[in-house]
Amino acid sequence: MVRLALRFTANLEGVTNLRPGEGEFRWYVKPKCSSCNEEGDAVIYLTGDEDVEIPGGRGSANVVIKCKLCSRQYSLSLEKDSISAYEYADSGSPKTLAIFECRGGELVDFEPRLGWQCKGYKVVEDADAGNDDTEDADTGTTFTDVDLTEKEWYDYDDKGDFPVQITDIEITFERV
Repeated sequence: MVRLALRFTANLEGVTNLRPGEGEFRWYVKPKCSSCNEEGDAVIYLTGDEDVEIPGGRGSANVVIKCKLCSRQYSLSLEKDSISAYEYADSGSPKTLAIFECRGGELVDFEPRLGWQCKGYKVVEDADAGNDDTEDADTGTTFTDVDLTEKEWYDYDDKGDFPVQITDIEITFERV
């Protein structure tokens, strides 16, 4: 069994707390068979809420895949307790958003796509104090259904009265 951390990097401007949306969030991944190293033809999705039995009575997983080249089966599961948010302070640095348990397979790519959410965020400089102290300010705006399919997103925070964006998204997987 291999545990892979989904490492996410992005530049956040005007937003914080980027995370999977409420409800059944779909994690779009591209799998690879560990036996023959054949990558799947297409991106598949899994949710942490779906469980299927692994043939042969070896437990359950979020998805079970049969390799088209070697016909071996492998399974993938999301560790639901591992999901975390990407914050404004993380901007530009890699952070683990989720961990996947892979048995007989691995993950080679992740597509963020639809269903993300984040909150409006503004850094207010303290000009009266005469120093560089900043104050974090939640604008009260919640952005739902953030679409990261193009690996960038732009909008406007009406309450904060400024443009917001998520850009320069990079995805890697790391063994944990």
